[in-house]
Amino acid sequence: MAKTLPGAMKTLFCLNRWNIEPRIETWTEAENIALCTHVVYACARAIGLSEEDTLHAVKRALLKSINKHYLSDISAEIRDLIREHSEATWNAIVDEAAHATARLFRADIADHILEYMTLDGNYRVPSDRKQKIENLVTWAQYKVALSELEPSRRAFPKEFSRYEESAQRITRRMNLVEGAEEFKAALEGDGSRNYLALIRNLKHVRRWNRMNRYIESSVLAHTFLVALLALMFSFNRKDDFVDKTGVDPHYHSILLALFHDVTEIRTGDIITPVKEILNRHDPNLLPSIEERVQREMLEQMPPSVRKEVSELKLFQELDKKQAFSVRSLVKDCDTMAALLECAFEKSVGNHNPEMEQAFNDYYTTLQNSEWDDVREFSQQVRYEMEHGMF
Repeated sequence: MAKTLPGAMKTLFCLNRWNIEPRIETWTEAENIALCTHVVYACARAIGLSEEDTLHAVKRALLKSINKHYLSDISAEIRDLIREHSEATWNAIVDEAAHATARLFRADIADHILEYMTLDGNYRVPSDRKQKIENLVTWAQYKVALSELEPSRRAFPKEFSRYEESAQRITRRMNLVEGAEEFKAALEGDGSRNYLALIRNLKHVRRWNRMNRYIESSVLAHTFLVALLALMFSFNRKDDFVDKTGVDPHYHSILLALFHDVTEIRTGDIITPVKEILNRHDPNLLPSIEERVQREMLEQMPPSVRKEVSELKLFQELDKKQAFSVRSLVKDCDTMAALLECAFEKSVGNHNPEMEQAFNDYYTTLQNSEWDDVREFSQQVRYEMEHGMF
């Protein structure tokens, strides 16, 4: 079990779901968390939750399952048997894992992180609003789980798997969640019926597609890393941002992390050197294609999501043009996620020269960041990698 945060991130990046069943599509915990967070965000905006409550919901979705790096071997079936034997025992196990996981974060944010990882959530919201948030996150987790198992459920007959039984159990529990019909209507209503399917496709966009990988890296899993880093680095830093948009920069940072690669569902992961070649021949070519793709994808989103994505320019490419801006911080989070992915590969023996060069380039870039937390965390990643700590 991981002793540091980068190690926990690696575990979530590698940890397979549905591991006791035959499967034709492998899902990791990182991918599951990223997709669930997208669904929670879309539903929260569509049902009219405030920015404050949407932020709580997104953070709960991002952090609730991180303690699975600690409880990785407990399947859903065994969890249900433990709860049947003693609900109090299961509650104590989850909260122990939450406390252990929170200690992996910086001391100044550990208590805040813990509030979103305990079994019932201890974040400070009036009880009626909190219950709505908890119901939404629980429903979204069931919805995403059903989406994950569907391809394998169709592929394997009942005598070879328990997918049919699992689907029925999950559907039953999902429908019992208070507000389930409202959440379903929000996600599948006018202009948004393909939202989950749209974002789900990020799972199939492979990063580092030029080389063989020991640890596969999808854009969806990468999104989890970027969003978690954005949550960490933007927390309690409101006065440090130069943005004057009227939007909480903590909220803005997490949303930008969630959406920054969504257009790759259509364009794929075009690496920087290729972008430079395209721009040399026609600087307007790629922007015009991306603009068309963005328009088409916006049409598949709930109107409230479409509005916020447009107003906050969440599809716009990240850059470092303005120091101490939300875009600058999330750009660093994007680079940090790439550094981590290189470190994961190097830690299992993949010393591909291109990977080695990429790691060094990313590290140098991050050491020149204006954000002290970013510089320190990149140093931690390098130290742990060099000393075989994850």
